[in-house]
Amino acid sequence: MANSIVLSPIFEIRFKRLKKKFPTLESEFNEFAMVLLKNPTMGTLITENVYKIRIASTDKNSGKSGGFRVITYVINKIENETEINMIIIYDKSEESSFNKNQIKTLIKNLDLI
Repeated sequence: MANSIVLSPIFEIRFKRLKKKFPTLESEFNEFAMVLLKNPTMGTLITENVYKIRIASTDKNSGKSGGFRVITYVINKIENETEINMIIIYDKSEESSFNKNQIKTLIKNLDLI
């Protein structure tokens, strides 16, 4: 069995906007996704099955601290298969962190819980 990544509509809209502004984001995200598929629980655990992951950006020359943040919600479907839901992506320099209640609301609105 294999792990899979599912992009939420909110994620897709924000990603499309960000990659226009930061051209290297798409290739950086693809590299990140390959690592994430091997390690679905990477990043900082925010609450049960929800992780915040930092992505560096060569366009911004600021490393991970000033790069992008991705919030994921990990669902273990069956043995050896995990669905990684990309909830939201944001530019750390444009937005502050989302709190637990905001993230739970996003996940509920996506009918994941």
